Amino acid sequence: MSKSNIGGVCHLIRAEAEIFQIRPEDRVFQGASIAFDASVEEIWLAFFAGATLVVGTSEMLHAGPSLAGMLTDGEGHGVILRSDFIADDGGGHSSLRLLILGGEACPPGLVKKWWNPRLGES
Repeated sequence: MSKSNIGGVCHLIRAEAEIFQIRPEDRVFQGASIAFDASVEEIWLAFFAGATLVVGTSEMLHAGPSLAGMLTDGEGHGVILRSDFIADDGGGHSSLRLLILGGEACPPGLVKKWWNPRLGES
């Protein structure tokens, strides 16, 4: 990786940390393959903020509707960076502080299920 690429990644992570307000008490789910560029965001955003990186186990990657509950179960606020991990979930997890949607078109029904204007207040 060239110096310019490393600099670009550093700028991306600093900007996202400011925009998303990732906190040390957050638990960031890392579900992307290390070979996929999204893993850089998942891993380094958590490290930069001092948050806990929760590396997706096989069980978690196949959890479907229960992933959000597994991530937030009594241990702080969860952050999931890709909507496809929770697409079939019913929503409403009060400890899921941040859901960042990207990578594919987000179905309007998914936003409706998960939208909570108080999520960022905790």
